[in-house]
Amino acid sequence: MGLKMAEDKEEQKSQSFGSYNRNVIADTSFMKMRLNTAPLIDSIRKGLSAIDSRIVFGKDGEAYEEWKKLGEPLANEEGVMHICNMVEEIINQHMAQGNLKEDHYWDFIARKREDFTVIIVINRYNWGIEDHNLNHIINRVMDMMELFLTRPIDNKERDSYKESFISKELVSSMGKGPGALQTFGAGFGKK
Repeated sequence: MGLKMAEDKEEQKSQSFGSYNRNVIADTSFMKMRLNTAPLIDSIRKGLSAIDSRIVFGKDGEAYEEWKKLGEPLANEEGVMHICNMVEEIINQHMAQGNLKEDHYWDFIARKREDFTVIIVINRYNWGIEDHNLNHIINRVMDMMELFLTRPIDNKERDSYKESFISKELVSSMGKGPGALQTFGAGFGKK
């Protein structure tokens, strides 16, 4: 009686583990989340515009987004738009899936920092950017770009997808009869 109960618990554990991972990995939202760059762009847009948002619930129980001004914008609307457009040319799902060698990465970052700096400095007055905010804007945006672009160094981003799919295949084969986990040593199924 005790042995059967232990086997049932182990089977429940493996089925629970399998269904949890299958849902996470097989769900296309997992890949969408990894490739979604909108939160990064929104963060830059909010920072430049000096606004923040949060979800609140009205008296009727409906959720809506509430915007709050947090100070003076670092750029006018045109400047925010142009800066975010430049960022989106680099921070996007296609770049995340690229393949850079580390030396190419550093050359690319140096070129982008120079290009970005020149464009910001040339357009600062048209874009409502005060001189004392130049370094802050350039460094904040470039720091984010530099971190984002570490993902494709040596094909790490696509390799991580492969690991996710291998895990999905492994998890998909779990729980298909007694001894399905025998490949992990003693296994969890019946012998």
